[in-house]
Amino acid sequence: MKTGRHFLFVPGPTNVPDRVLRAMDRPMEDHRSSAAPELARSIFPDLLKVFGSKNGQAFIFSGSGSAMWEASLVNALSVFTHLTEPATVHYLAEASRVLDDEGVLHATFFLIDKTDFPMMMAHSNALYLSYEHPSAAVLHDREWVRRTAADAGLTLTRSIPPVVRNFQWALLFEKTRPGLSQAAFPVDEAPVGPV
Repeated sequence: MKTGRHFLFVPGPTNVPDRVLRAMDRPMEDHRSSAAPELARSIFPDLLKVFGSKNGQAFIFSGSGSAMWEASLVNALSVFTHLTEPATVHYLAEASRVLDDEGVLHATFFLIDKTDFPMMMAHSNALYLSYEHPSAAVLHDREWVRRTAADAGLTLTRSIPPVVRNFQWALLFEKTRPGLSQAAFPVDEAPVGPV
């Protein structure tokens, strides 16, 4: 059975040049193989660059599907920036489900203050940049994100504004427990400019 041309769905669909498809056409490395530790060590310097760190300690958690049943850290970088409202509700609940009692969700969001958009209806909590591909980029109302996370059992404990105005905010959530304080959203005073 011929299935036609393959596309990359991240969040896609994205046309992928043939040379990239050929480069991707190789077996996955088994995370339990003897070659995995050296492969991991070889990418640590590049991981530091990805996170803008010069002296941090990179680490990789490797595991099969059941390995994240109880996680201490869930990193969702540039994930929620592409999720529609219903998907955001679902994945905040999933993050809460897999986190252990003292775990942290570290996620990035494009955030807006819905009160700055009087045309948004009461039930609307996100703006979508593409009609044809709603998940291309999604801007969520910040208080809706806070409430939705709270409904999922998560408390916003830190809010880091973007380095470029209106770009990705870094948010840290923890499992809700007595005495845990909510973080405020600071003013986005980052310079305006390209990313």
